[in-house]
Amino acid sequence: MDLTALVAEYGAEYKNDPKARERLRSKLYNNNSAWDNFFTRIPTDATQEDWGFTEHDEVLQPYQEDWTPKGTLTAMPNPIKLFWAKADIEKVPDQLTKTWMGFLRESGYTNPLDYSFVRWYLENHLIPRMHQDRYLAWGYLGSYTAPTAGTAGAASTTGDGLRKIIRGHVTAGNITPWVGGTFPTTAAGMVDYIERMVKALPEQYRMMPMDIAMRQTNLDLYDEGFRVKYNTYFMAEKELTVRNYPNIKLVGFGNMGTSNLVFASQKSNRLLLQKGSVKKELVRLETALRKVYAFTDFHEGFGFDNPTEVFTNDQDLS
Repeated sequence: MDLTALVAEYGAEYKNDPKARERLRSKLYNNNSAWDNFFTRIPTDATQEDWGFTEHDEVLQPYQEDWTPKGTLTAMPNPIKLFWAKADIEKVPDQLTKTWMGFLRESGYTNPLDYSFVRWYLENHLIPRMHQDRYLAWGYLGSYTAPTAGTAGAASTTGDGLRKIIRGHVTAGNITPWVGGTFPTTAAGMVDYIERMVKALPEQYRMMPMDIAMRQTNLDLYDEGFRVKYNTYFMAEKELTVRNYPNIKLVGFGNMGTSNLVFASQKSNRLLLQKGSVKKELVRLETALRKVYAFTDFHEGFGFDNPTEVFTNDQDLS
């Protein structure tokens, strides 16, 4: 724990101020649950799920007496890997004793696990921060890197995020990006761009329920441009859609960094596989001497049921 600024301001002493606990605030972490809800969550006991998708080429032909077999069934592998994530925490609550935050280390207990600090820390920091790391560092921008033995790796290297998975399917030829030209930077340009992208979808998919995901900044531009273009200033719209395609909803996320990748798919096609999803919040606690140890682990992985039914623009694919 870094308590140096606190001690420098208030001194290395605890003063029994009954209002101190009320004045202690914690950072509000961004653990956007909408990101998890964007996917179809599938519990599993495996660390890799082997999926596959099949398609058949043309079979119909004009009638003739001769036997003329036609058509090939193609099966393709679609493995979805779950990545093993963990959190290891080590704290010495007794460090609080001679600080303004001493009320979190009650003097009536001898076992550090009984200090109110432990529950306060888990509920206000460890679990919320872990979910923020899942969302901001891993969910979209993540790229797995094997850890160096004995060294904690960055949250962004815990597993492959959705961008890397989409890039992999593009490289494999499972997704063919739509080439939309220069990416827009104006509200009017964003509306035109998204409308052109939707009109470029294969017709058999255009009327299906679908979500278009993008960076929140780009969605804000679209919202502004849509209201101006279609004079909807005074319309209280609950969801952003595409003109003439009410089945297509637009969703913005704050974990995409500066990425201008825009992709569309059905929710049933977006998968979040989880092994031990409940376990990750059941943090195990141990103590030795004056130290408290908190740790947990779980497996998660993103993927698509059928990557050929994911439609993306040509931005940020390398």
